[in-house]
Amino acid sequence: MKTEFAKWRQQVGLTQAEAASALGVALSTIKQYEGGTHRSTGQAATPPEPVRKVMRAVALGLRLDPWPE
Repeated sequence: MKTEFAKWRQQVGLTQAEAASALGVALSTIKQYEGGTHRSTGQAATPPEPVRKVMRAVALGLRLDPWPE
């Protein structure tokens, strides 16, 4: 059974690596979201609210560039 995150990623047509880049998180974090659990704690791995907001923006077709350093 796919997680809601996996469904979102496939709906917007991103690879795991592309999703990590678009959301500003590590690839390992994307894998945890898709696996449904944290490897270290065994608890549910769901994106926090700030990440969910970026997910909504990406789903709407907005392109978000990284913050300049």
